[in-house]
Amino acid sequence: QFHLSVWKALNASGFLSSAQERPIHICEYGCGVAPFSYTLCNITSPNSKLNISLSDIDGCEHLTFGEWRLQRLKEDKGLDGINIKVEPVRPDELPKYSEKLDVVLAFEIFEHIPSPLKTLANFIKQMNPGAILVENFIDHDHDHDDDGDLGCDLASAAKERSQYYEVLRFNFELIAGQTPEID
Repeated sequence: QFHLSVWKALNASGFLSSAQERPIHICEYGCGVAPFSYTLCNITSPNSKLNISLSDIDGCEHLTFGEWRLQRLKEDKGLDGINIKVEPVRPDELPKYSEKLDVVLAFEIFEHIPSPLKTLANFIKQMNPGAILVENFIDHDHDHDDDGDLGCDLASAAKERSQYYEVLRFNFELIAGQTPEID
């Protein structure tokens, strides 16, 4: 349901309708099995022109599966205007995409990477003017597992959280949701 809400919001903004006229480049970063791209391919018009970049850790089996299921869906639905490209990332390198990005989807990843600020800056450099960033930066500091251990946020990511939000506020207009206030 959440995945569908994201796409309905992007569609309501008129952004996805422009995919009928020109190719839209969408990057699902930290995609795992590519749930957002899969939902988009299920609800998109057969005439849409989408270039989808799937990015996750190089060698990740979820990335391989995500690509496979998107290719299968593309063939089953005859979505000839959709191009799927796997662009694996390495933990020690920032990704470089072959074309400017129109939409970046990044869910539950910033808290797990060493420098969310560097990653966000990298996306900003590679985004077209007017591009949309759909993201969250989960704070697991108060989450505990069954053994009482704290969540899985990297300490370096947690330290950059407030600066990350400052960069976000400076570079993007909030369309929906909220940006937390951090002291």
